[in-house]
Amino acid sequence: MHVLKRLGSSLTVIGSLVLMICVALLSVSWANDGRWGWFALGMVIIAVNIALVATELRPKPKPLPWTMSEVREVTDGIDNEVNAIRKLRRADRGLSLEKAASLVRQARSEGTDG
Repeated sequence: MHVLKRLGSSLTVIGSLVLMICVALLSVSWANDGRWGWFALGMVIIAVNIALVATELRPKPKPLPWTMSEVREVTDGIDNEVNAIRKLRRADRGLSLEKAASLVRQARSEGTDG
């Protein structure tokens, strides 16, 4: 699965770079012809693709090592499990949805048993 994510990310970056090069070449032609609306649209497309590439290449944060007491502390007072998972993921940007759900369920089951 990790290989597929990396492949998808690589293809996204390569596609964005190819699109930016093509639009840049067209934009030069549009500017020479005085087609300023098309030129502006080309610049917007390039700017959006630069943001996309920056987002794809940004390092992904690593999840923190959570203890059950820390999970309970963060999700304390939240009755809805979905909202508890959301709050835990906001506290740890590197935490996957599956891991956050597992931690919240484990913390709640241990909290009701003891």
